[in-house]
Amino acid sequence: MYDGAWKMNNLIRGPFFGTVEDAAKYCGMSRTAFGKLKKKYLIPKNAGPGKKQYAASDLDAFMADPEQFKLTKRQKNTNSISLDEMGIA
Repeated sequence: MYDGAWKMNNLIRGPFFGTVEDAAKYCGMSRTAFGKLKKKYLIPKNAGPGKKQYAASDLDAFMADPEQFKLTKRQKNTNSISLDEMGIA
């Protein structure tokens, strides 16, 4: 499960994608397929200018190992990470 540890140990790098369409294209899939994945996985969207974009580094990590981003039944996909989840609070 994605617990924010990846962000703490790796640099977030761009390019940054502000739309689902652009993020899906970067991952080599359709918008519909990417949208279905967003329902099952916490794909971070809290990078780049305005902190509301997908970072290429996050998408690369997701595509390399989607299971680390899998949502549990109790989690709700908010596309954000709390300080507690990052181990900062």
